[in-house]
Amino acid sequence: MKKHPAGFRSITQRIVLALVLIILPFNIISVIVTIISLQNARQQMMTSVDNLLALSGQQLSGRMNAMNDFFYNLDSVYPAFRLYREQGERTADLAMAESNLASYFNMIVENDAFADVLFWQSGKYGRTYIGMSSLENDKCGRIFDCKEILKAWLETEEKGKYNLWGIVEIEGMTWLAKVYQYNDFYYGSLISLDEMEHQLKKACAYSGLEVSFSELNSGAAEQGRQTGTQPDGQPGEYPGRPSGKRLAVEKESKMGNFRMQVSVPLSQGYTNLSALQILCMGFVFLYILLIPVLIYLIHKMVLNPLARVSGAMERLKGGEQDYRLSTHPHEAEEFTAIGETFNGMADRISELRIANYEKELKRQEIELKNLQLQIRPHFLMNMFNLLYSFAQIESYQNIQKLALYLSEYFRYIFQSGKELQPFSLEINLIQKYMEIAEMRYPGCVEAVYEVDPEALETFVPPLLIHNFVENIFKHIVGYGRKIHLHIEAYTDGEETTFMIADDGPGMSRQMAEDINRGIFHKKEGERVHVGIENSYRRMKYFYGEKGSLTVVSEPGEGTCFTIVIPVESRTGAERTNDGAEREIQ
Repeated sequence: MKKHPAGFRSITQRIVLALVLIILPFNIISVIVTIISLQNARQQMMTSVDNLLALSGQQLSGRMNAMNDFFYNLDSVYPAFRLYREQGERTADLAMAESNLASYFNMIVENDAFADVLFWQSGKYGRTYIGMSSLENDKCGRIFDCKEILKAWLETEEKGKYNLWGIVEIEGMTWLAKVYQYNDFYYGSLISLDEMEHQLKKACAYSGLEVSFSELNSGAAEQGRQTGTQPDGQPGEYPGRPSGKRLAVEKESKMGNFRMQVSVPLSQGYTNLSALQILCMGFVFLYILLIPVLIYLIHKMVLNPLARVSGAMERLKGGEQDYRLSTHPHEAEEFTAIGETFNGMADRISELRIANYEKELKRQEIELKNLQLQIRPHFLMNMFNLLYSFAQIESYQNIQKLALYLSEYFRYIFQSGKELQPFSLEINLIQKYMEIAEMRYPGCVEAVYEVDPEALETFVPPLLIHNFVENIFKHIVGYGRKIHLHIEAYTDGEETTFMIADDGPGMSRQMAEDINRGIFHKKEGERVHVGIENSYRRMKYFYGEKGSLTVVSEPGEGTCFTIVIPVESRTGAERTNDGAEREIQ
């Protein structure tokens, strides 16, 4: 089969390449647009959360600054505070100052919304005041219970650590605290970070919001607002809950010595996508998933039928003349038409091959019959001259022998073109021919026969060996001395070998080599060795390359022809022979 140069020669490769060139750019564009949409949605979520945290941070900073100013100016604005802070003797004025200060703190907590809790604690009098605004978060619970928890905390030494704003955890509640101390009098404010978290979640448009607060290392500088920071300060994502990644926004404050961090699931960034955007992204992913299905359908409906047609053509080309394409009920009508056309073409080719084969057989049969009818004129003339000579001398016995020989000779050569005869018939004809030759050339030829009995059963084309014997009398007898002829035949069960040797003048080496190559020359317009060529061509007709003819000759020493043919089926040959006998009779 001819090999094509490398490249996209297969229709499968070309279809796949066409699909890639047509579909892939649109897929790439769609994927890029989808990625950009997702990035925009994510950026929008980051900006929204960042703005929310920034606003909350500004509000918290404002509250802390307001509380710092409030306590800084409390002495000058409210003299009762200075009187009570001095912790003098408990007099009516001191009691009045305590009552007024409590009312003032309650008013500040309820109206100004700077602090969620204002408190003082007097170590000398053992009295604690806590003013607290209403909080909505669940952690603080009821105000009374929360006050009791805060009162217990104020009685500990831990409160003294918060001379600057800092985060304190009290019974599961998170507060931003600042505590002032004047001798054993403590006062200050608390801002509920739990409440701040609650308000952030209410204001945020994304669900799954998480808020955390953590202290900064001492001496940390104000870094302002940063978005999506890792612990190393680089923008990006950080691993949240095991359910997936989250987007984080942070704010750090030197004033409060704490860090606020807000995070939302990345998936929340896609909730604000429009229905059209979501539909387009869905179609993109669906189309990508459908590409293998498309390729499968193309294979099933187009490529597989084409492969069957191509395979059928290769098998027909390889010699499977009986192969035909089968049709499928669900196949496209175009491929059904191709299959029917292919089968019709294959039938036509088969018919043409059979017709050509039969025509060739007839031609060979005619050629074989022509070969068998090539009776050399000199042989016929010699036989008639010999018959005339016997008639002149009234040698009726020799005339009878010659007439019987010619009758058997002509009967033998006019057999069917495909008929094989046992060698026993041919050796019998050769012996009778030698008797006639002895009558014509008395004392000139002496023949010796060495024939294996099994070789007599070998079936050969008529006159295959006889022609070589005739050739000896044509070219050698009358040479001036007695010629010795040796005929030998033997078989090994698979091949039979015939040898015809004489001690005549021989032939040139060039002529012998030409005969061994199947070359027979012409001399003055006529062929030389017609009988040998006749036998050679009929041997090739019947046996092909299994039959061989070789000649060995030396000038002045003689010639030996060797013929080797395969042993034919005796049963088939006998059937042919019997039929031929009935025809002739």
